[in-house]
Amino acid sequence: GAPGGDDSAARLVEDQFRALDADCNGTISTQELVGALRQTLGVTRNEAEWIFSQLDFDGDLELHHSEFVTAAMGARLLLCGDAVREAFGRFDLDRDGKIDLGELTTVLGPRFCGTPTKDIFAELDTNGDKAVDLDEFSTAVVASALDNDQPER
Repeated sequence: GAPGGDDSAARLVEDQFRALDADCNGTISTQELVGALRQTLGVTRNEAEWIFSQLDFDGDLELHHSEFVTAAMGARLLLCGDAVREAFGRFDLDRDGKIDLGELTTVLGPRFCGTPTKDIFAELDTNGDKAVDLDEFSTAVVASALDNDQPER
């Protein structure tokens, strides 16, 4: 992938899993996660055990690699969602929950990177209602991020 893309995120998740799997048996036990959470975040034993229970999808009292990766990527998507909402807010100048062509033009100018802003708006406004809502904006941002994450050919 692209530098700083999902490859480095996946590596980070791998490193975190290995660091938590203290006995190197391929799973993270309740004790391993609770100990790490208490040490790094200073949470109580009850809080740490609750966090573990939320991640242990199959209830076998061990976090398998797939459960850990799912949780880590889910957290990343939530953080991305906040960033997308924040970006949307920068374009939604009148705070009505929609971006119209005027708002987009005010922020980007009549052209953005050589493309007429009205063309960008038309691409974002997928349902043709002359407004871009958060769903349309999010879809475009995620699609763009996925496009940019493909390996260069």
